[in-house]
Amino acid sequence: MNQYCQRNNLEVKNTFIDYASGKTPHNNRPEWKKMANKLKDGDKIIMEKIDRFSREVVDGILQMEYLEKLGVEMIFVHESIDTATAMGRFNFKLKLLLA
Repeated sequence: MNQYCQRNNLEVKNTFIDYASGKTPHNNRPEWKKMANKLKDGDKIIMEKIDRFSREVVDGILQMEYLEKLGVEMIFVHESIDTATAMGRFNFKLKLLLA
């Protein structure tokens, strides 16, 4: 992750690591809750893979909508998805359905 951020000139402010399954709802992930309390407009969440974010379509979509309302973007390194763009949001939802 740090290498990705360095290559893309992204400053790492905080690191949160949850060891829960992608099937675990976000409200049951301690590190996700800590991170969610710190998020603000303009923040980016960098994740290795989309299936680590969520394997549950409804929970994943609800979390994405929550983040969009906050003005927070997500980047999934493995899939090269950046939710800052319309195509990135489309690809996010498509991959989430397949995860």
